[in-house]
Amino acid sequence: MTNAAALLAQNSLCPGCGHSSQLLLKAVDANRRSSSNEFRYFDCSACGLVYLYPIPENLGTYYQNDYSAYSIPESSEALNERAEAATQRVLFVQRFASKGKLLEVGPGYGAFSYRAQQMGFEVQAIEMDASCCDYMAKIGIEAICSSTFNSLDNVLGKFDAIALWHVVEHLENYREVINFLSRHLSPGGVLVICTPNPESLQFKLFRRFWVSLDAPRHLYLIPLKVLTTCATGNGLEPAFASASDSEALAYNKWCWEASLIVWLGSTGLMPRAGVRAILGAERSTMRKYVDIVRRVVFRSVAIGLGRSFNFLLAPLERSKHRGASYSVVFKKPALGKQ
Repeated sequence: MTNAAALLAQNSLCPGCGHSSQLLLKAVDANRRSSSNEFRYFDCSACGLVYLYPIPENLGTYYQNDYSAYSIPESSEALNERAEAATQRVLFVQRFASKGKLLEVGPGYGAFSYRAQQMGFEVQAIEMDASCCDYMAKIGIEAICSSTFNSLDNVLGKFDAIALWHVVEHLENYREVINFLSRHLSPGGVLVICTPNPESLQFKLFRRFWVSLDAPRHLYLIPLKVLTTCATGNGLEPAFASASDSEALAYNKWCWEASLIVWLGSTGLMPRAGVRAILGAERSTMRKYVDIVRRVVFRSVAIGLGRSFNFLLAPLERSKHRGASYSVVFKKPALGKQ
């Protein structure tokens, strides 16, 4: 590689502000191991945006059938159980919009949408996975199957609340999407976003092993100030922001545990494959037994350490927006205030 090519590989222009950015880290798909490809993330020194560059052309292949958001419940009981777990999210939205029309972007199979509908909202969803859209139709949720927003302006009306739960980081054109969604908010309506936090303590510690880097599915790690600038530029007003709300606190705990599991898997101390995969592998019974024991022991150690770190470092994570994720609410001004 020539010096010019090497320099180009280490630098990029920020897609948010256009400032020159430097290579932050290289990572593989440590979460799902869908390929051995290496992905480059850049960090903008001007605005702090962390972004994947270049974005793979075949990005859809990294969303496998076992992707959790697309894991359709096998029974109505399983759906109700998962929907019940989304109750706190609905209650959070109701702090800012107690009723009315709600749009969820990227609902997966629709647990939150289903629970929001049960709790009184008139719900519509936009989802790119066709099987999830078919499933939502079966459980009574109106879902538009689309991976783009260009053709939806005349299809969607106005909403009292629009929610994106860990979705905005997946969107290649997230700034255009926020512009689009802001136009479809009713006066006084709210845009609710929860997303991984690149300013978190965990990202600084784990770097390429942080479970919420999730290369290459997470195209962006967006600082709160960057998202706020984008929203206010589209006429929205900040109404709430926290990296230590109930959603973030639960996410902190999971991220500590899952990131330590990812790290242990990368060291070779713990087999990356799960117990079922180990049992199905072509190897001796003794080797399978040893690998299962290693998997169980080190996974237990990771969970124990994760819970300890979550407890001991809670004061740091709850200060100055250092949590693993943040929740933010933007409000469209009421009529007469615009």
